[in-house]
Amino acid sequence: MKATTVLARLASLACALSLASICTGQTPKPVFTYTLHAHKERRNEFTLAPGPTLPSTVFLLAPDNSLLVLIPQEDGEWMLKRVTDWSTPAPREQTLPITGQKVGDERVWVTTDVTINPNATGAIIRLTYRDVAFGSNKRASPKAVIVLVDLRQFSIISQRVTSDALLAASQWHFAANGLLVANLRLSASSEHLPDRPFSTETNEAAAVGFPDLHTIDSCHYEETTSCDTTNGCRREINKQADADCEKLLLNTGSSRVSDLLDNEDARQRIAKLTGRDCTMSVTSSDKALALFECRTGHGYLDGEIYITKSRTSMVLTVPEGKPILTIPLPHNFHEIPGVLAANNGTDYLLLLKDGIKLEGYRLPVNP
Repeated sequence: MKATTVLARLASLACALSLASICTGQTPKPVFTYTLHAHKERRNEFTLAPGPTLPSTVFLLAPDNSLLVLIPQEDGEWMLKRVTDWSTPAPREQTLPITGQKVGDERVWVTTDVTINPNATGAIIRLTYRDVAFGSNKRASPKAVIVLVDLRQFSIISQRVTSDALLAASQWHFAANGLLVANLRLSASSEHLPDRPFSTETNEAAAVGFPDLHTIDSCHYEETTSCDTTNGCRREINKQADADCEKLLLNTGSSRVSDLLDNEDARQRIAKLTGRDCTMSVTSSDKALALFECRTGHGYLDGEIYITKSRTSMVLTVPEGKPILTIPLPHNFHEIPGVLAANNGTDYLLLLKDGIKLEGYRLPVNP
């Protein structure tokens, strides 16, 4: 049978499966729904050719219990939404248009992230543009549009375009004292030891002021990762790092370099509560619950095509790993972000479909 015929049949099978029901029992129903006033997010068409995906909606819970949603609209345009009173019959929705850069080139991959400071007075929106010429090992330095938002007035403070890798390509989060902590991978090498794969990364960590985004202090450190089938992967930071980064630790109110990694070790421990078919997305604010997306299915053509059998959002207790709510999801690969929130003593799973359709599911009491 010709390869093109095989691919066509597999593609047809994938489409058929995505329309099939994935549950045989009773499906939990949302206790409330709300549709945001925006165009639903754009989606990639099915294709076997490699290519960058369209940007996805960012959905997160702010420290003041409001919901922030960044929805991609037309090329270069986004809508930032803030939703309060989200569990009531009349949610309050605020809108702030965000303008990035038009791409006009299918080789440019656009990713987005939103970071909120601890007292929920400000947020950073970062739109990152990367040239991903498929088939080439060369990668151009990313460029980012960074928008600072005053959440009290729900207005734009400033907007800049930068190619500074520490701002455009780092992972970042706010420390408890309000400084922005950025982690940037500078280089990486890997080797396969007789018993396990082993990799080494050189990273830069920096404290960045907010809202001016100037670098206050930075340092370099090395991180190694080794994996085996028994214990999984283990990360270690070189012993000299804490001494080399002493000034940075003092500025950020941290005791160790590992504290600068946004509780990554804790996230990894929680992520191991399920099998490898599940990926953790978020935890509740008290870390007592965790949200996972789980898939089962089969891969074909060396993983080029994956046929999904089931896809669910699942809420587990921490650290017991006890499932308390499972929501069937469509089989397609379109992202359905979720958050774990509470209001008036009730815990909820909130899912956002198509970037605009909010669904709220009540979680069991004392599971």
